[in-house]
Amino acid sequence: MCLNVIKVSVYLQNWSHVLSYVSKAESTPEIAEQRGERDSQNQAVLAKLKCAAGLAELASHKYKAAAKCFLQTSFDHCDFPELLSPSNVAVYGGMCALATFDQQELQRNVISSR
Repeated sequence: MCLNVIKVSVYLQNWSHVLSYVSKAESTPEIAEQRGERDSQNQAVLAKLKCAAGLAELASHKYKAAAKCFLQTSFDHCDFPELLSPSNVAVYGGMCALATFDQQELQRNVISSR
């Protein structure tokens, strides 16, 4: 249900609701308990949540937070065509990281990341 509210909030450009419902969704027992597991459906939901949070942070001009959200998105499970394509996530994450990260953060989080 949170994903549907998040989609509607994005369409309405209500970024505070997007971040609020992303936080609520991440704290649900299904997501919080399985965070370490490699459940494919769980990973897909987490990727959608990170994409939505990154988009909300980007729209709110919080570029460093947006970069962190986009960089935490799993591209293997990044299937959210209603909002962002995987290439958009990569471009937005890279541009926000270049604009806000210092040299060590770029090396650690972007260049040397998995």
